[in-house]
Amino acid sequence: MTVPQLPVTEYLMNYLTDGGLTTGYKVDLEFFDDTSPEQPNITLVSRGGSTNIELGSPIVEITVTGTKDGNVFEPLRHMEAIKSYLIPAATIRQSATTMPIFHFNIVGDIMPFRQFNDGRKAFVMNVECLTTRSEGI
Repeated sequence: MTVPQLPVTEYLMNYLTDGGLTTGYKVDLEFFDDTSPEQPNITLVSRGGSTNIELGSPIVEITVTGTKDGNVFEPLRHMEAIKSYLIPAATIRQSATTMPIFHFNIVGDIMPFRQFNDGRKAFVMNVECLTTRSEGI
């Protein structure tokens, strides 16, 4: 079976969707679209490495933005859930036939990103999507 060639942000979006982590969220790829401030948002943006999944280990910036009526902990808790879902991916969920990412490395940690004028809070996390296996033999 051949893996379809998709941008890394689409692979990651599909992976998060399979884990139920995009339910109830508006998902934007590459650009944040602020047309629905009443709905929480997840934005996935390519930030480094190659955007071509076959050429390297791209870095994706994940941003979770809450709603103006929500509290600061809602987007932070959701980002923690995403982080927890990605960490064991190398040994539990890897399937090179459906997604050519072997492992996720969290780069740094979850950081506050910004507070919007209407009170919404956003948190960001960078994830390296390793596309080759390099463990020692």
